[in-house]
Amino acid sequence: MNNEAASSFTARLFAVLLSPVVCCVVLGNSCLAQLPATRLDSVFPAGGAPSSTVEVTLTGTNLDDVDQLHFSHPGIAAVRKMAEATPFDEGPQPVDNVFMVTIAADVPPGAYDLRCQGKYGRSNRRTFEVGAIPEFVETEPNGGNDLPAWVVTDSGRTNLAQEVQLPVTINGQTTNGPDVDWYRFAGKAGQRILLEGFCRRIDSRMDLAMTVMTASGQILSESRAGAARDSIVDVTLPADGEYFVKVHDALFAQGPGYVYRIVIAQKPYIDFIFPATGVPGTESDYTVYGRNLPGGQPSPLQIDGRSLEQLNVRIAMPGDVRGRLPLSTLINSHQAGLDGIDYRVTAGNLVSNSMLVVASDMTAIRETPNDDPSAPQQLTLPVAVAGQFFPQRDVDWYQFEAKKDDEWIIDILSQRLGGTSDPALLVQQIVTDDKGVTTYRDLTFLDDIQERNINNRAGRHEFDERSGDPTYAFKAPADGKYRLMLRDGISAVRSDPRLVYQLEIRKARPDFRLVAIPSESYGSLLLRKGGRTTIHLVAFRNDGFLEEIRVAATGMPEGVTAEEVVIGPGNDYGTLILTASDAAKGIGTLQITA
Repeated sequence: MNNEAASSFTARLFAVLLSPVVCCVVLGNSCLAQLPATRLDSVFPAGGAPSSTVEVTLTGTNLDDVDQLHFSHPGIAAVRKMAEATPFDEGPQPVDNVFMVTIAADVPPGAYDLRCQGKYGRSNRRTFEVGAIPEFVETEPNGGNDLPAWVVTDSGRTNLAQEVQLPVTINGQTTNGPDVDWYRFAGKAGQRILLEGFCRRIDSRMDLAMTVMTASGQILSESRAGAARDSIVDVTLPADGEYFVKVHDALFAQGPGYVYRIVIAQKPYIDFIFPATGVPGTESDYTVYGRNLPGGQPSPLQIDGRSLEQLNVRIAMPGDVRGRLPLSTLINSHQAGLDGIDYRVTAGNLVSNSMLVVASDMTAIRETPNDDPSAPQQLTLPVAVAGQFFPQRDVDWYQFEAKKDDEWIIDILSQRLGGTSDPALLVQQIVTDDKGVTTYRDLTFLDDIQERNINNRAGRHEFDERSGDPTYAFKAPADGKYRLMLRDGISAVRSDPRLVYQLEIRKARPDFRLVAIPSESYGSLLLRKGGRTTIHLVAFRNDGFLEEIRVAATGMPEGVTAEEVVIGPGNDYGTLILTASDAAKGIGTLQITA
């Protein structure tokens, strides 16, 4: 790249990714020992409905004098719960770590950040989910290992399984040993009821297991892995009557942080969207596949033996999507280099789960029958192809022509789209000799994720940006034809239409995205007077971008400084150091520009 091109490139692609990080600076003496910092481990219940007030209990460490909750939506506010005064009190006293959270009527359903603030600063974030239907909070005792029977107590005949009215969002937690919770609801014959669990999406430690039974103990359905690898149960009720739900951790683990939310309703649910990408500034046709979709039509696809519906929709990809990722969809670390939006469908007041739609500069064509290596799908470059590793053991073949020394980026988006896929890529040169005999010369085969270079990692941070998606810088060794093969390790053992992919063969578009992670990502950024803390920087370098990346921080409280950091050419990691010299106590929102 000549100097003129480099200058133009730098001006055009001066990529900016804003990472909001809260930094709390507290006056105090420095010492070498680990000093306390407010850490929020869990919130229970982890959500509520609009136009309601919820009693919320916090658990964590160093929660001394926590008297404030801060939410990422202005329509959610909290005050401390007050206990009635005793004869020894001058008035009502606050209950430690218990707050009354009020959710305004206009707060839309979604996931919001919650932080608490006390003696040792403002905490790390946790997720507070706002739903759209009535909420229920469990109380103990509510069951055991066996189907709860009717018991007689002083207050009369009762059942340990708590009764809920559908639709409902249940808030529960597992405590005091191998806790098993039971619920019961009345259903009608033919109703398709979904039980959607929320654990990973609300920062819970729980691996949720759910079982739906009849009153006689017959198992109708058990939980499977759904969106964001959270649990889902899909059951069609066989008759009018009462049904029971058994809930527990898969390993019967319990304790602080083992909380869950379960939405039980005839609610819409998205399993996947095809294609999974869109071009910024355009509106395109998509097919949503899922269950209980409003206006949905039967589809030939199934997941775990349950039929899916399909719904044709138009989705607009904003023109300013670059540098953005949705806040209400769980984003894994290996997806952090993408841009995109989330999409939901609604049916009345019932809202589906959100699904990520990724931004791409290329409009994708659809794959055609291409399982036979002797009859691959013909492509004209540049091209993007939307496909599926489906049905089981599906192998897709493509063929294209290239000139000698042509350079192309071959990129497979699959695991980064949010799926559990494990794709592999084979690229071959097709060689035909003078006698008309055709042979195939392997140029590359890419499959497993490469080992991490620990010595090259800044601070060896736990943030794992690697994915199993192959990317190959292809340079044609000669004029002629080439073919490539795509297959998937997960598809080899099960038939799952959610295993979607996008194949892109394009000219290189060097670019980057930057992610900033506090040195202890489970905690907050806390500085004391005269102290320092670090932020780890991870660069996603796309299509061979090798230039240096200059990183600066602004928005810090007065007295807090951070020198500009340069991530050198070819390096992916850096460390930003915040220093509090003569800083007064304060809180600031850190903005990082790269």
